[in-house]
Amino acid sequence: MNSTSVALLLVSIIVSFMLGSALSGFLLTGGSLKLGRHYDTLLFIEGLLLLLSAYLLSRAHVYGITLASAACGLQNALATNYSGAVVRTTHLTGIFTDLGLMIGKTLKGEPFDTRKGVMFLLIIIGFLLGGITGFILF
Repeated sequence: MNSTSVALLLVSIIVSFMLGSALSGFLLTGGSLKLGRHYDTLLFIEGLLLLLSAYLLSRAHVYGITLASAACGLQNALATNYSGAVVRTTHLTGIFTDLGLMIGKTLKGEPFDTRKGVMFLLIIIGFLLGGITGFILF
């Protein structure tokens, strides 16, 4: 893979993770674990994503990773939704999960928390700028 292909793959992994969490945000309602809230549908979709991912990866198709990433985002958002987790700044997957949940809920018609969304974007931009700066300096 050339550097452009690698960059596109890495971006697609992040986008896939967020799409998985957005799907959870779109299908789930409420913030507590209760039967009948589309958990079965989400877990079925997660299973399909993982099966397709395993199939693609067994055939050496690198984009199976994006399906696995979507499944991870879906699962992370599912757990975040019913556990009531607050903002996490220790790792970006939590932020991408929360942002994906917010996008999914917004697509469903719920209000978007602009303040929280801006904070998430600032953390992501800071992380990216720090990574780029570190790469340039070292």
